[in-house]
Amino acid sequence: MLKVTRESFETTTEARTSTNLSDRIEQLEKVVAQYRDEANIAQAEVDRLLEILKEMENEKSDKDKKIAELEIQMKEQSKKLANLKHKEQVEKKKNAQLLEEARRREDNLADDSHQLQHTGKTYVTVEGFFARNGFIMLRFSENFVIKFREDELG
Repeated sequence: MLKVTRESFETTTEARTSTNLSDRIEQLEKVVAQYRDEANIAQAEVDRLLEILKEMENEKSDKDKKIAELEIQMKEQSKKLANLKHKEQVEKKKNAQLLEEARRREDNLADDSHQLQHTGKTYVTVEGFFARNGFIMLRFSENFVIKFREDELG
């Protein structure tokens, strides 16, 4: 009888152990499935964040290119502005020289006119003058204007 009881005890113990192991395995499989789900969710979030990062890097790259283009345009415009200022200074200097030349010639014409009036001969008087864009204009009356190029006078 002890034998039967021992066999029965071993069978019962094996059955309990088997049930405990089955329960433990089932519980561990549930934990593994839960961790697997959490890992999939985490991987999906990582993928989403990587995609956002990639988009931001592309936007940054586009903005960097635009900034570089604008800097180039700004440098070109600065060069153009410097050239225009230089040309303006050269033109002002040239116009000042032409104006001075015209005034000197007007003075000479006035002196010549005065001398001619004393000789008894009739000559016309210059009523006005101006210099512009390399030309000197002498006005003798409303309808009579003579235009000289600067290089014709020098």
